[in-house]
Amino acid sequence: MKLGSGVARWRAALAASIVAVACTACATEVLTTPVTEAPSGVLGGTNAIPTEPSEQVAALIANGYNMGAQILAANGRQSLETFNALWAVVRPQVQPVEPVLVTRMDAQVTMLSRGVEFNRAADAEKAARNLDSLLAAFRAEHPDVFES
Repeated sequence: MKLGSGVARWRAALAASIVAVACTACATEVLTTPVTEAPSGVLGGTNAIPTEPSEQVAALIANGYNMGAQILAANGRQSLETFNALWAVVRPQVQPVEPVLVTRMDAQVTMLSRGVEFNRAADAEKAARNLDSLLAAFRAEHPDVFES
């Protein structure tokens, strides 16, 4: 009996079981409720874009958080149009101050758009949380940019 071959088989079996568990952990999960409720009274996909910068940011975040629910309700594309319109207004306010941070924000906007495109509510909600965190960091560093 060779000790090396048994250990090698045992290690291979262990590695295979770890890979199997890791692959099942990556399974797609669609959430049935939004992770964070959007504040009441802000954009839900059909309202006009606010004129005040602070309201624009709040509407962008609320619309992003609501995107998962909109995807599940088959209204993701309409809500994405509103989100993109808001981002087109907010982005130029951030770009001159923090151009590197804007590229990170753009990546989250792309992830949110792909969540809508591929009907993946969880991806859209994750992107909304990440974008919210990035905007919160920006507002903490530059509180005067979004003041009315």
